[in-house]
Amino acid sequence: AMGVPVVCSRAASGGIDAVADEHVLVAHTASDYVTQIMRVLGSRDIRQQFAAAGRERVLTRHTWPSSMRHLDELLMGQLRQHPAAQ
Repeated sequence: AMGVPVVCSRAASGGIDAVADEHVLVAHTASDYVTQIMRVLGSRDIRQQFAAAGRERVLTRHTWPSSMRHLDELLMGQLRQHPAAQ
């Protein structure tokens, strides 16, 4: 959300519903992290591309209203599965 490019693990990218190589750069090993970080540091275009894409993803997918809507859907799904809880 801060508008900076992100290099993270696949698990971390899943936590914000980001698409690898579209919203964030993904790395698996220490060598991968070095490669991806050097890629970001070496190219202004890549920095800007991933900074903008990551920020847009967070702002469109992780606002309070959309997060609360998702929580409501999860809770309603559980209530439908367990009618006695109603």
